[in-house]
Amino acid sequence: MIFMIPIHTFTLILHLFASAAYASRQPFLGGCLKSNSAPANSLAISAISPSQCATQCWSEREGTRYAYWDSRSDDKCLCSPFPANAEDFTLNNEDEASKTCAEGIAVYVRAPESPNFQVERKRAGKGGLGDVSRRAEGLCPTPLTACSVAGNSSIYECLDLNVDLNSCGGCVNGVFGSTRRAHSAVDCTSLPGVASNAATCLYGQCRAFRCNNGYILTKGHICVADS
Repeated sequence: MIFMIPIHTFTLILHLFASAAYASRQPFLGGCLKSNSAPANSLAISAISPSQCATQCWSEREGTRYAYWDSRSDDKCLCSPFPANAEDFTLNNEDEASKTCAEGIAVYVRAPESPNFQVERKRAGKGGLGDVSRRAEGLCPTPLTACSVAGNSSIYECLDLNVDLNSCGGCVNGVFGSTRRAHSAVDCTSLPGVASNAATCLYGQCRAFRCNNGYILTKGHICVADS
């Protein structure tokens, strides 16, 4: 006997699965801030290392997406649901070996898992796939967006467009149900002049922190040819 899952039940299952994946995702170093520039509403917690700071922010402070670690401050670990001002980021302070900052404040971002969800056309409701497109924002838990997957119009993946390295600032294959790519969408791994594993996505914008030979890093975290 074959049971058909009602669309609202099927969507709820996707929400629960994505939420669990989101909660288990490890943080990554998003960059380095100038001293004393963490968001004013950040909450201090006790931690003895950058990694402990990040993981405890996620587990102890609901809604936290950013952890700020300042080894020279009395309140070394700060948790916040909000990012710092983009202009407060500094250049070339990342310590790659320890995944922290040589000086200033290390910013850790809670990056979501990006699971692929199979969505069958017969489960898309009376409006078909187009109806799913109109409800694309409700297919993934906040702050994720349902983005199309190249080569298969019946599959979407839940991405955080503020931090996703391969789909930064928008869905590179379009929002689920649409074939149009967002003008703001960028694959940070394909930027010219950027060294391997030397870019991140923050606030929906690619930020390079190291360039290949023949390129120089600008204040805007962009690699340009050294003329």
